[in-house]
Amino acid sequence: MRPTTFPRATTFTPIPDPLLGPILESIDDLAELKCILRALWHMHRKKGSLRYVTPAELAADSVLQGTLDEDIILQTMIRATQRGVFARGVVGRVDTAATLFVLNTEADRRALESAIDRGLNLPEATVEAPPTPEATVQKPNVFTLYEENVGMITPLIAEELKDAEMEYPREWIEEAIKTAVNLNKRNWRYIAAILKRWDTEGKTDGEPGRHTKATDPERYLKEYVQRRGGLPGA
Repeated sequence: MRPTTFPRATTFTPIPDPLLGPILESIDDLAELKCILRALWHMHRKKGSLRYVTPAELAADSVLQGTLDEDIILQTMIRATQRGVFARGVVGRVDTAATLFVLNTEADRRALESAIDRGLNLPEATVEAPPTPEATVQKPNVFTLYEENVGMITPLIAEELKDAEMEYPREWIEEAIKTAVNLNKRNWRYIAAILKRWDTEGKTDGEPGRHTKATDPERYLKEYVQRRGGLPGA
């Protein structure tokens, strides 16, 4: 018997790459993952610039209905907003106020802000997006920083970034990415060259490198074994 396949007219819903990478790694709640996926499905089928979903829509969703009530869905969507997946706003008059969630992209946040600016919101309403890195204790990891400033992470680039995290201080990687972006050299080869130069010659501020192979051989050897699984020739 042949396995069942997707129908010929199957449609597809776009999913942002970060959601399939670092964000997915941080999600351990099945209800949150279900809400995120169904929210993306509803948003993709909306027309116009303001593509949103409400907790009421999700509570009535055929997949979620009967398993999650509207209050739980609201709290789950708020957690997803804090994680960086969505932005949130309250629109409508006092007696018809509704909480809207949009995808956390610049274009979708602008559309939500525009709706609020047109007076469709409560007086005290604001768009709630995840806090900026400067406002949080935990900064985005180097994978997120690379995706936001350089481009898509391929499997090869992912391995390079993992090796770089083992070999160089995090601050160096962040600064190297920013330097490459400022010089419009948005590629990993250029970033890696900056890191290698700092590693061998020291930082450009004139201070010797604190993490170089020459000045920290034991630490470098330990990290080499961790990355490669043994000593050269072993």
